[in-house]
Amino acid sequence: MRNDFDWTALEAAFQEYYPTMGFTQSFILSVWKNFSGSFDDGLLCSFMETACENTETADHAVRYFCAICWRKIKSGDIDGAMLERRQVLRERPMPGFNKPEAVKPETVH
Repeated sequence: MRNDFDWTALEAAFQEYYPTMGFTQSFILSVWKNFSGSFDDGLLCSFMETACENTETADHAVRYFCAICWRKIKSGDIDGAMLERRQVLRERPMPGFNKPEAVKPETVH
């Protein structure tokens, strides 16, 4: 978990493929809590692009993205420094979170 996690970059990568879709606050918090301590923003965006390129629906892309992240975490395919940082950050309380409410026709969670 990082305080500098840029969810807007991740959502922008997703919206390149699904421009009418957006992330729910719940999904953003989940990514922040579960993946931001293990991967930098650029790598998360790369995983999202891979997921979007290999699926046909937004919902499947989100699931595939999460599967990529979990597979890499469980296999230990993350930088040692990131792994240590992830363990330290898990101990910290979650800061307040406010996603600007944008009017979007559909959301993915």
